[in-house]
Amino acid sequence: MSAAGRVEPVETSPTKKKRHRGRTALVVLAIIAVLLIVGGVILDNVARSYAENLVQTKVRSALSVPASTPVDVKVEGTSVLYQLATGRLQKIDVTLPKVSIGALTGSAKLAVDGVPVDQSQPIDGGTLVVSTDQAGLRELLKSFSGIPVTSVDLVGGAVRLGGSFDIFGLKIPLTVTLTPGVKDGKLTLAPKAFELNGSSITAAQLAKSFGGLASGITGTQSLCIASALPKPLHLKSLVIKGTTVTVAGTISPVVLNATAFTTKGTC
Repeated sequence: MSAAGRVEPVETSPTKKKRHRGRTALVVLAIIAVLLIVGGVILDNVARSYAENLVQTKVRSALSVPASTPVDVKVEGTSVLYQLATGRLQKIDVTLPKVSIGALTGSAKLAVDGVPVDQSQPIDGGTLVVSTDQAGLRELLKSFSGIPVTSVDLVGGAVRLGGSFDIFGLKIPLTVTLTPGVKDGKLTLAPKAFELNGSSITAAQLAKSFGGLASGITGTQSLCIASALPKPLHLKSLVIKGTTVTVAGTISPVVLNATAFTTKGTC
């Protein structure tokens, strides 16, 4: 038969139906995949919100944060659903723009590691960092100093404290340079230099000249704020950098759902 007279095969109806069913199946699978992804995101957000609200409640109770103060909680790491499936949330960060811990007032950041799904199990641990400025330090120093504080300066990681001795109505200016630190869970300030009326003087000379009046400033002074902190939290450092004062501590493994996390320490 010639090419002009050749008859091309016509696609039969069953073949068309098979291709149509194949396309339909692909569309259905795509829709299912999209729904699963959307559903997973929604469930993950629900789980994240639940975990963050739970930790927020615990932190408010442990640090006595008033309801009017915002507490920002964020679950870090991969999908919350995946973390829950492993039985433990990797890390939760908490930010408080304002917090008062005893005489210490400032902003705080709390990091809690290894939060178990089973609330009868302890967390892996955590850290707390509280930051304040010169104004906050001035308030804190009211509990340290044996003299009225008239000025506070932060110089080279140390504190320059200005005050005066009042002798029979005569005020004698005194400046004390102190090194900050932490010892046995207490905040400390250790004097390293003195200036009386603009001239350098030693601790022994101060004690000899002013007796009991100088006893409150010539030795290392300490301040305990454990009674305002959860018992499992232990202070580790008091550091001054620039105009920022930072107090840091660690949290021992503790069950968040137990009274130990909300029970305050003792001084």
